[in-house]
Amino acid sequence: RGSDPLGFIEMNGIVYLSAYTPQYSRELWRTDGTDSGTYIVKDINSGTTHSVNGYRGNSVVVNDRLYFRVQEEGGRFGKIWQTDGTTAGTIQVSNEIIDRDRVNTFYFSALKDEIFFRGSDRVNGIELWSFNTLSRNFTSQGVLNNSSTFSADTKPYYSKTKEKLILMNNNFL
Repeated sequence: RGSDPLGFIEMNGIVYLSAYTPQYSRELWRTDGTDSGTYIVKDINSGTTHSVNGYRGNSVVVNDRLYFRVQEEGGRFGKIWQTDGTTAGTIQVSNEIIDRDRVNTFYFSALKDEIFFRGSDRVNGIELWSFNTLSRNFTSQGVLNNSSTFSADTKPYYSKTKEKLILMNNNFL
């Protein structure tokens, strides 16, 4: 089946990952650990164009849906997609483009119905952004604009209780 598996994440007893095949290139796959239960979820970018890069942190589970970044234009840009694990349930949920200008991994973290991630609007540089999974709106978390402590190394994480968002980089927690 697929090779070079990356970005493993579990949802409802199924493991989702990015894998490469000559037929599909790099796409989202799922496995229950058996041969017959391992298959591609959906060929999002048909042909030999990668859809998912598989970097850890570019996907997160919220309310029994896996949210992940799909690459566009050679991987520089992306949009948020979701899946319930089925081909029909794998859909694009944002029309807004996430620019990865200087950001390879977005480090998605979930807090309630929100996904927090690093992003760049090409004006203010790398900032903390959120995506509301219910309203499907993006919001820049302006409190970090132009902050010298928020950098390409900063990653949002949630606490074990999932009630607080923690920002971490090499300098602070």
